Amino acid sequence: MRLSLSQLFAFALGLALLPAWGEARIVAGEVPPFVYMEKGAVKGVAADLVREMAKRVGHSGKIDVQPFTRMLETGKTEANVLLIPLGRNAAREASYQWVTGLVDEEFVLIGHATSKVDVSSFNPALTVGVMRDSVGAGIAKSKGFTKIEDVVKEEMNAQKLANGRIDAWLAAWNSALQGQRAAGLDAKQLKRGAVASRVSIYLGASLKFDKAEAETWKAALEAMKKDGSFDRIVKSYGYELPK
Repeated sequence: MRLSLSQLFAFALGLALLPAWGEARIVAGEVPPFVYMEKGAVKGVAADLVREMAKRVGHSGKIDVQPFTRMLETGKTEANVLLIPLGRNAAREASYQWVTGLVDEEFVLIGHATSKVDVSSFNPALTVGVMRDSVGAGIAKSKGFTKIEDVVKEEMNAQKLANGRIDAWLAAWNSALQGQRAAGLDAKQLKRGAVASRVSIYLGASLKFDKAEAETWKAALEAMKKDGSFDRIVKSYGYELPK
């Protein structure tokens, strides 16, 4: 069967719009300071780490940003995807491959500096703000909190805490700092309280992602730690690694 010129053109255009053959899709959930959009560009400590890794494994480094909850679902339904930032917990363990930890983080109970609310322990009577479907949301439930208010962005929790609409905020510490700044508020207004857990923020992958390829991404990060690229990227964001 012979194709017309218009059919050949359409076929060629379709090929041009396809991603590079065999290249994994990098899907990121918007969770500052790990991944966020700034003037149309993908920024964040996890985004920059993964882009540098991509250079070393021969990947284009293109990152598709989605709402965080959608990113979690994409990782379950698509076969050849890498995922950032993925906090590792028991509820997610069997749903993804855990390629390599990027940075460590602590989830903490946070109060407002001027508030008399005691955040030194997990008092289940408090009204606590969390980000929807986050590790922090799971921790809040496990600590016995029943008055939990969830939002889609941490900066909304920053505003609610400043306005006294929640007693405390349970989040990754660096995410809280970034959310506070994004809301136009002073990070010094945050009072760090009880530490719920320390977790690693991962580069994850779908379960069907090629395991041999996953090893090349892991090796790239190890090389970055040896040559100083890792420290340079982390410090450029003022990221506070747990002590």
